[in-house]
Amino acid sequence: MSNQKPVNGKEINVTHLLDGRHFGGAEQMVLRLIDESLRQGIKSSAICLSRGRLATFLEKSGLPFHVIPSQNRLDLTLVSSISRVMESSRNNLVQAHTSRTHLLSRIIGSKTRIPNITTIHSPIALDDNCGLRRHPVRAWIERMGRRWTQHIVCVSGEESERIKREENVRSELISWIPNGVKPPTNETIAHKRAGLNRWLEQNGYPTDTFMVGMIAQLRPRKGPEVLIEAFSRYRESGHSGVLLLIGDSEFAGTRFLEKLQDIAGKSCFSNDIHFMGFLDNPWSIASGLDICVLPSRFGEGLPLVLIEAMSYRIPLAVSDIAGNREIVSHARNGWIHPPGDAHRLAEQLHEASTNRSRLAEYGISGQKYFHENFTLDKICSRYIQLYHRLLG
Repeated sequence: MSNQKPVNGKEINVTHLLDGRHFGGAEQMVLRLIDESLRQGIKSSAICLSRGRLATFLEKSGLPFHVIPSQNRLDLTLVSSISRVMESSRNNLVQAHTSRTHLLSRIIGSKTRIPNITTIHSPIALDDNCGLRRHPVRAWIERMGRRWTQHIVCVSGEESERIKREENVRSELISWIPNGVKPPTNETIAHKRAGLNRWLEQNGYPTDTFMVGMIAQLRPRKGPEVLIEAFSRYRESGHSGVLLLIGDSEFAGTRFLEKLQDIAGKSCFSNDIHFMGFLDNPWSIASGLDICVLPSRFGEGLPLVLIEAMSYRIPLAVSDIAGNREIVSHARNGWIHPPGDAHRLAEQLHEASTNRSRLAEYGISGQKYFHENFTLDKICSRYIQLYHRLLG
């Protein structure tokens, strides 16, 4: 553990505030950020407003956290409860990661005079299951709350520039700090196909099967139906392959999952489309994918899954929206298709399966880009520099 110097005679002590109902990229990033912060000598903990998967993972990892249950979405009695926990834990920074906790952290900050950081993991108005600008009220509340925010962190560079341009936020009040992950070991990379090969053998497939995968919460804005249609078109052109959909539908409910299963069931290749559900460690299988696809229709920040895929040297096929294109266009590590364009995505799967040299080239390029920009120790160090600045 690195020894960080105290600021103004006090140790940095950050509490990460989030709903905790779901377990998406923001929750995974908080889990990793707390772990790495502690390794780098920064006191760090979480406060969850419900006991969901995040609390379970924090508990399993032995990381400090509190659960302060929320009675409803407008439960402002949480302010006093959270403030008391922060005071007893001697927290001197609060970092909020979800739209509802942004408001809470601002109120707590004004009450306790503790600096608060608003972390935007995906565009607030677009974080929905129904469509663009579904939550104009939520976006308005977010804009109005800027005046009580000491600093804004965007994981997406495009979103950071949009806020400065459209909401007139001064540059010194906003930072771009992307998501990050620990690099897999060289041994893990060397044997990355092993877990997938075991699955293939257990399910009666040759180990050289072309493997397409999507790892995401199965919800409308992620576009899983686009990938199912594209995979069916790809197979109809005479090519072989298997599609793995890793993730559940906790954000959208069972009806959406049933809809996806119905779409897949109508495909002539339904036996080769596998719904894997939520996996505690998806990369035990997914690290061996030939291509990782994220066909989101809208509303991404900087998807953690794409960073993880790059770390395993996996090429990408993504939709042309903010966040996705930030990774693929800069790294030159995959293909970009228009949102919702299953025909174009099918053509890209065809190109990927028939051009293994390009796949290898994209994989190497992506892994290099990952090591230069997205390793967890570098990302955590950038947060620590921000903490010092806010407290100093």
